[in-house]
Amino acid sequence: MAANWDCISRSTPGLNPQRAGRIFQSRMNAVMQREDLIPQDRLSLYSILLLTGFVTLLTVAAVHVYPTWDDGRILVLIRESGLAAIQTNYGDRPIFAFLLTTLFNHHLLFPVGILFHWLSWVAMGLITMHLWRLMFPSYSKLALLPALLSVAPVLCKVQFVLLTIVFLCLLGPVLTFLGTFLLLKDYSSGKRRTLAIVSGLALIIFSVLLSQYSISAAAIGFVLLIAKAIRNKKAGRHQTMIVTLLFAVGVVSAFLVFSQIATTSPEFRPSFALQSFRTIELAPFRLVSALYQGTIGVFLQALGGVTLASKRAVLGFISGLTMCGLVAALYRTGGNDISFRDHLPSVITLLVAAILALIPLVLMDRTPGPGWDSRFWLPLLPVLSTLTVFGLLYVVRGRLWLLAPILCGFLAGYWAMIEAANAFSNPGGY
Repeated sequence: MAANWDCISRSTPGLNPQRAGRIFQSRMNAVMQREDLIPQDRLSLYSILLLTGFVTLLTVAAVHVYPTWDDGRILVLIRESGLAAIQTNYGDRPIFAFLLTTLFNHHLLFPVGILFHWLSWVAMGLITMHLWRLMFPSYSKLALLPALLSVAPVLCKVQFVLLTIVFLCLLGPVLTFLGTFLLLKDYSSGKRRTLAIVSGLALIIFSVLLSQYSISAAAIGFVLLIAKAIRNKKAGRHQTMIVTLLFAVGVVSAFLVFSQIATTSPEFRPSFALQSFRTIELAPFRLVSALYQGTIGVFLQALGGVTLASKRAVLGFISGLTMCGLVAALYRTGGNDISFRDHLPSVITLLVAAILALIPLVLMDRTPGPGWDSRFWLPLLPVLSTLTVFGLLYVVRGRLWLLAPILCGFLAGYWAMIEAANAFSNPGGY
């Protein structure tokens, strides 16, 4: 620093000390800003690599326990009844039935299942990271934390089912979120904007035709588009509202087609949803309960479930400490206080999105829960994980902010090992 000060003084002999000090300070600020860009880029790269490595371990575990739960059941039925078992069990979802039949006939079911398992869970993590940066750009460097919670078996416990969960429950919401992000992005070129809108709507419509799980993800996308229209200026608001209208029409039309095809599953039909209004007085309580359980409740439950009472738990603890160290090493410095008031619009948007996404589950008489029933959380993972991490950061703000990455990393590693051990010891249905 002294050398830089002397250089400035010698290069401008008539410069007074105050002026030289301001020049020196501005140059140092510029240097610091350039230096901050490199760690931020590296942090994003390391976060993606850590997320990808974590998902890779989940996929490896899923391969070793295959077939489990519905994967094992459908393979047994195929051996007993032939490929007709696919139509019997999944005929109400014809795209999935066709895909499953084609892959089985060409002996590609297992390798394609591995690829899609890895790609879908990595995509879910990246989607959560993007949603966090979209909602809380001031804290974009912490995007890995909600991503880990979304892919780890903390809220959702079906990561080790290789085929049926991925194609039926996960792929549709992933495509819906990807299509939504295409619609949310601003484009300078009219051609790019048109191509993005057409591609986004096509992805969303296809995802709804693929699986009913896409409806909840589409509800989240609808809220995000409405929020963007509210934030936009008058000129851009009109265009966003048109896109939102096309989005709604496409989703409703695709679901009506899907509900007519799903003749063997009455809960997918609008008439079944109308019957739910007979118990509509219970809906608010179910929504509030599900929202609490999907955010604060499950986090506290996962934290309270940590023990050292068995060899499996000790392995989980070691795995948690390892993951905790890897995550905490990325965030050694730079903690900032979370301001609830400054991010109130984003929090409200996420809460409304979560509630609207839970409504289809209530109308279909589905209740997210532990074990196999945790699959119903899949379309909401990005939103619920983002809300959970924001709440955690707000609670431990200030000097204790490092507890957030420590806890998220530990819980991801601990429960990944525990659930993997459960799957290995009971592959028929852990």
